[in-house]
Amino acid sequence: MFEQFTKEARGVVVDAQTVARSLHTRTIDTRHLVVALCESDGLEGVAGRGRGARKHIPFTPDAKKTLELSLREAIRLGSKGINSGHLLLGILRSRTPATPVVEEALRTAGVDAPALRTAAEQQSRPA
Repeated sequence: MFEQFTKEARGVVVDAQTVARSLHTRTIDTRHLVVALCESDGLEGVAGRGRGARKHIPFTPDAKKTLELSLREAIRLGSKGINSGHLLLGILRSRTPATPVVEEALRTAGVDAPALRTAAEQQSRPA
């Protein structure tokens, strides 16, 4: 599936591994993807940090589900690749242990989740 990710979306996934490593966790979960996406330079401006020859950290089932939902969102929107907007849509669509944390963070930030989803869909549609 990763061959379908844009450079920016791959950067988010690599950054999620860096986040997990910095927190000394043995797996990457959806929360790490959320942090990496939030720390990116906008939805399509990720520069991918932490690319080294370190041992791969596996994804948890919830992170795998989020990535699968990102693929489904890309297909639904008629995109040829999975971009960081699709990652956001996968996160918003997933029901994982990270969901309450994401929802609370959005509320605290004053972000309307349906409006965010609509904006991400518009940004992620092919031109």
